[in-house]
Amino acid sequence: MIQYITDGRNGKDERVILWRTGEYTYELDIGTGIHKKNIKFYETEYYDALEQFDAAINNYQSMESV
Repeated sequence: MIQYITDGRNGKDERVILWRTGEYTYELDIGTGIHKKNIKFYETEYYDALEQFDAAINNYQSMESV
């Protein structure tokens, strides 16, 4: 069962989506189409996955402001 957790946009205006794909397993989708990146996290706690989501959003935003 795949469960949607949250989504947002980073500083490059790419959509970032966090999914729960199993017990302690999460996926982070960044971008859309052929430029989409998919990062999988295994044996990960919920709050650690949320930190990865926040980092995917905030790192691009801070890079844009430099």
